[in-house]
Amino acid sequence: MSGKLLVVGDSFADRYYETRRELKYEPINLYWFEKLRDELNLELINLSKCGSGNKQIFDKAFDRINNEKNISLVVIVWSEFGRVDLETKDNDYIEYNPEWCRFRGYSKMKDKFFLMWEKVYEYYKLHNQRRGVDNFLRYTISLTLLAKEKGIKIIQFFGCTPTYSFSTLNYLSSCDLLHKLDEKDYIGYPFLKDLGGFSMQEKFKEPYHVVSLKDKHPNQKGNDLILKFIMEKYEKIINSR
Repeated sequence: MSGKLLVVGDSFADRYYETRRELKYEPINLYWFEKLRDELNLELINLSKCGSGNKQIFDKAFDRINNEKNISLVVIVWSEFGRVDLETKDNDYIEYNPEWCRFRGYSKMKDKFFLMWEKVYEYYKLHNQRRGVDNFLRYTISLTLLAKEKGIKIIQFFGCTPTYSFSTLNYLSSCDLLHKLDEKDYIGYPFLKDLGGFSMQEKFKEPYHVVSLKDKHPNQKGNDLILKFIMEKYEKIINSR
């Protein structure tokens, strides 16, 4: 096979260890996207970034699919419904999730932006997980249609579990667009264990597949498991032609 492999996602598709140099756990020799590149003999273009929300993932994928030649396969790793991506003047993004402020200590940091944005977020109710669901469905359908228009194979899945909220889960299940998605384009559809699908995170066995019991990102074995699911889906796509 020849051409290019486009990967866009969050920390489940990024070189996680290189962004977290303080980690003291067993290093990862080859990430799943690097092994996928080697398996398919494709040139890798990886636009993933730790902390990315689904808007940022969509923007990067949409623009690159439109502007890059010779893309053979696109792999999209979707993220949490609650994340917000704020675009900056330098074509970059500031990533925000209200849960980071509430539960992960960001509000105690000296970063004034997070402190100010948390107040604005709460006052104006700028984003919530239901809107995150709506946006995800718009994004995923748009990328699927674009890829098919250009004759590009596309595989999509969730790395991290997109929500732990029962109300959000019920809302997702009630969305007509969810049930109109073509299952063959996805791994783990309909994306959550409680709905009969799965995210990659829900498939990990702890501590076998994860960095640590406190850090649920994939270790080498977790990366290999992700690759296994992708290759199985890829073979189905090839054989269905």
